[in-house]
Amino acid sequence: MKQIKETDKKTTIVLEDGDVLEIVSLKGNNEKILIQCIHTSLHVDEIPLYEIEQLQEEKKAIEAMKNYLEKNEKEN
Repeated sequence: MKQIKETDKKTTIVLEDGDVLEIVSLKGNNEKILIQCIHTSLHVDEIPLYEIEQLQEEKKAIEAMKNYLEKNEKEN
């Protein structure tokens, strides 16, 4: 990823294959925009931040459940 040009309100960035650019607003907007370069094509994905937070909580819960099950398995 290379930043080519920056002016007051515009930044030009060149993405290479496999690069991901993540954009969020400073005003607390609940959305995150991901731009991925896949095989020289740009793919745009808009994700609400609350969904990302929920997914992170779900990951933690799943990991805690796995640890709990492994601990019980070892005790039996």
